[in-house]
Amino acid sequence: MTIYYVSPTGANGASGTINDPLATLQAAHDQAKPGDTIYLRGGTYQLKSGIHLTNDGTADKPITIENYQQEDVIINAGSASGYAFTLDGASYNHIKGLEIANGGEGGVLLTGASNNNVLEQLDVHGSGWSSEWDGKGFNVFGSSANNLLLNNDSHDNHDLRGDNADGFQIATTGTGNVLQGNRAWNNSDDGFDLFNVQDGTKVGAVTLDDNLAWHNGYSASGAHTGNGSGFKLGGTRPGAGGDSGGHTVTNNVAWDNAGTGFDENSASKPLKLSNNTAYDNGTNYYFENSGNVLSDNLSAGTGNVSVAGTENHNSWNMTQSVGASAFVSVDASAMTGERGSDGALPASDFLKLSSGSQLAGTGADMGAHTGGAASSGGAPAPSEDSASPLPTPTPVPNPAPTPVPATPGTPIVETGAASGSGTHSDGADAGSGDPATSAPVTTPSNETSNSGADGETGTGTPVPQATTPTSPESTTPTSPGGTSTGSTENDGTVTAPAGGHHGNGHYWGSHGFEFDPATLAQVGNTARAVLDHWMDQWGRDRGGSDSDGGHGHCGGANAAAGTDVAAIQTDAASHTNSLWHHESGWHFA
Repeated sequence: MTIYYVSPTGANGASGTINDPLATLQAAHDQAKPGDTIYLRGGTYQLKSGIHLTNDGTADKPITIENYQQEDVIINAGSASGYAFTLDGASYNHIKGLEIANGGEGGVLLTGASNNNVLEQLDVHGSGWSSEWDGKGFNVFGSSANNLLLNNDSHDNHDLRGDNADGFQIATTGTGNVLQGNRAWNNSDDGFDLFNVQDGTKVGAVTLDDNLAWHNGYSASGAHTGNGSGFKLGGTRPGAGGDSGGHTVTNNVAWDNAGTGFDENSASKPLKLSNNTAYDNGTNYYFENSGNVLSDNLSAGTGNVSVAGTENHNSWNMTQSVGASAFVSVDASAMTGERGSDGALPASDFLKLSSGSQLAGTGADMGAHTGGAASSGGAPAPSEDSASPLPTPTPVPNPAPTPVPATPGTPIVETGAASGSGTHSDGADAGSGDPATSAPVTTPSNETSNSGADGETGTGTPVPQATTPTSPESTTPTSPGGTSTGSTENDGTVTAPAGGHHGNGHYWGSHGFEFDPATLAQVGNTARAVLDHWMDQWGRDRGGSDSDGGHGHCGGANAAAGTDVAAIQTDAASHTNSLWHHESGWHFA
């Protein structure tokens, strides 16, 4: 077994010893055989092209790539297009302790049949500067299977459009992939995105264990951009075929995300969630599939809950709301700080339930997030010099190439039936509306709009008050009957207080609705989440398309008008379109 050394001051014609190092990881890996180790000396490696690894180790003799004696190694891809670091059909590699920055298209890509690899303590950031449709920090694609992503960080990834860069995207037909102890924050789209972008394929089930996601769905300047889900657990493009979902999600934490903390996102296969915590997200939990199983999960803070499926001992089954006072601390600074040499986070009381809480047994075990080794389920942690043996999967054929998005359409001018009008390019330009404000739908009189849909009549027929759901399992109120048409071209950003946020498709707000806080308090958290979701559906029904099939989001506005909730519910429900229910980013404003 050979040890190769690489240094920023080395030369690719060198022997690769510690005193005569190579200059690039590419040169070393091209020579590597099973059981070999490649040590990278400290310093910054300026890439002229992305690193592309294809060599395999074996189960008992992996190829190991690691920073030498914990020296700081930075791989800077700021001058290279494509992904900074790609494993292409490469298996049994253990890669540890590297900082990978500024990948033009993305950070780390596993594609083809890249199986049984361990990616550990990688810090990936700044991806997406040359891509409109990608920008992922980590992307597991093709038929890649049985990979372990352990204690990695993926943050501050922003694509050119501002709505596609996730911390981690897992879209593979391969099974057995485990994400454990990872963190995702400040990404323009989602923290962890399991949307199936390989059209017509059967997605492989993923295990998510002990991961953290916060403050996703924002641009570098802090503007709300993409969907902003902490954990997006499903989705396929309309009419694409295939499936999504079927994942196991345990002991994860999502807080301060612009969209949904934990989002089913129309997964076609049931999901299993246990002991997760969501705090102060736009919406904490949203699940519609009756086959889902949710147990011992905790929802706290301002985020709402709307779930379907089998439920057991979740916080919302015991109490309507959980505030900051339920915890020892809501200070997240330790969870966002530097890791230890073993990948552990500093000790913290963040979101640790107070002693004697009636909610004991719900939510994530926060102590599990401060251990460097695999601590609760999932694949075992690797040793210092070799990857843990994992079973070799049967390769799944047809690793589809990265989809090429449709070219945005030619701008179109459309005029509504009343006074609304709009100009859009693939649903993405500005329009304007001056809607009627007659009851039962209350809309602002001044707004801007990114809607390209035809305007609608500005009056409606009153309907009786809806029945509030009596069970947290219920996702829709009892139908009140009747209709109420909306007002003109007014999927807009309201100028009244607390308007709807960015809708990715590109809609602003969601029909300009405003909901009275007192009225919403009467209908309860579940109904509030449903209202938000219906507003999201409205946006999708009118939306254009983007790389994930078109989506409008962020419905509802917590302002001081619009007390006829039943009319708003009916009006929104009459325009829902399940084909647009994916890449969800709706939340309560």
